Amino acid sequence: DKAVRKVLAVQQEQLAVALAQLRGASIEVIEAICAWRSVLAKSHKTVTSGEQRIEFFRWEGQNYLLKMKHDLDALDDSLAIRHWMGFRCRGNPLLIPPADAPEARVKIQKARGHRHRASRQGGMSAAHSAALRDLNLDGDASPVTDR
Repeated sequence: DKAVRKVLAVQQEQLAVALAQLRGASIEVIEAICAWRSVLAKSHKTVTSGEQRIEFFRWEGQNYLLKMKHDLDALDDSLAIRHWMGFRCRGNPLLIPPADAPEARVKIQKARGHRHRASRQGGMSAAHSAALRDLNLDGDASPVTDR
């Protein structure tokens, strides 16, 4: 029983690290898309004047940021992961715990050494905030229920 708990604790730590790395990679993708949009906007301004439109980064014919929103939905299919995390992952590509799940924040932040550089710098840039608004991530995460 003690050996099983030790193995489980190691696996949970590995999961926390993997999720922190996944979050970091997702933020890097958002940053790259924001930078790409910025370059396009600047080049568009020099070519034409008037109304500027936002370009969407497309992957296999769809807006990649909107696709990202549901990339981790499958994590909700695992009852064990859902209960360990303490919140649902559906529509939450950055795995941001809801405000009413403080214990979930501790688990995710446990892997501090593996956080993304933006987190270490003390917050998100305006580009990140805009991308999150594009993804409509302000409140999609919900606490786990036994349903």
